[in-house]
Amino acid sequence: MLRNEWDEIAQIDVTQDEVDRVITYLTTAYPLRFDGIAPIANLFGRYANSGARIVCVVTCKDRLKAVSLERINKFAFRFLEPDQLRIFVVG
Repeated sequence: MLRNEWDEIAQIDVTQDEVDRVITYLTTAYPLRFDGIAPIANLFGRYANSGARIVCVVTCKDRLKAVSLERINKFAFRFLEPDQLRIFVVG
């Protein structure tokens, strides 16, 4: 199933509707996970530990909206190679 999805994304262009839905989720529903001081502190801690700049939290919405459909499809065509997909189960 996963390999089929991976192959489909690599072969068939993602639609603008799909991109819009993902951006809407990431800019509206996802931030609701940070509903208190502990989740927010954890987020900032992860940024600090990874070396990422905290300014990303502030600019994230604008950066997501700047991603173009053409860029996504170009990435999918170039990097999603179904025959190279490897799945590891760790437990």
